[in-house]
Amino acid sequence: MPEIAEQIVDLSQLLAKSIEGKTPSTVKYYRACISSFRKFLGNDTIDVTDFDENDLSRFATWLVDEKKSASTIKLYLMTLRAIFNNSVDDGNKVFANVSSKNDAETNLTTRDDILTVANASMSQYPALARVRDMFMFSFYTRGMSFVDMAYLRKSDLRNGILSYRRRKTNRQLFVKWERQMQAIVDKYST
Repeated sequence: MPEIAEQIVDLSQLLAKSIEGKTPSTVKYYRACISSFRKFLGNDTIDVTDFDENDLSRFATWLVDEKKSASTIKLYLMTLRAIFNNSVDDGNKVFANVSSKNDAETNLTTRDDILTVANASMSQYPALARVRDMFMFSFYTRGMSFVDMAYLRKSDLRNGILSYRRRKTNRQLFVKWERQMQAIVDKYST
């Protein structure tokens, strides 16, 4: 097998290339990740052909030693993977085992939990009742985000189907209109 030529990458240039066109919050995460990675390396350059799974594991261990939370470590590893995947043609699979899936045990909300929230009497707390109703509307619409709820129009509902375009992804979504959704809309119609 031929040896891969050394590929030295400047982290500042790597960061600059990676944040082009990204949202401010993504840029913030990328900068924090590269800053920690730079501290871990002890310099501003890396030979990506020499960086392997063991180095990545040492970086994760270093983050633990730096008192970073498990979610921050996961975010940094995923961010580093994205930066390298988008900016470096390294020919290796250092990040093959870095997954975006949550490894922590997931606490699932039960049907009874949802019914308890939906049926809770909040007549003495109208502001809390409104928050509950927005949550339930989101639940009934398969997790619609608040910003998408805010942009809904009456014309989005046709023939028993709610059709809207997700603001974050511009993806068109369709949801069957249910009586519970209508009850919430009727409650707040002006």
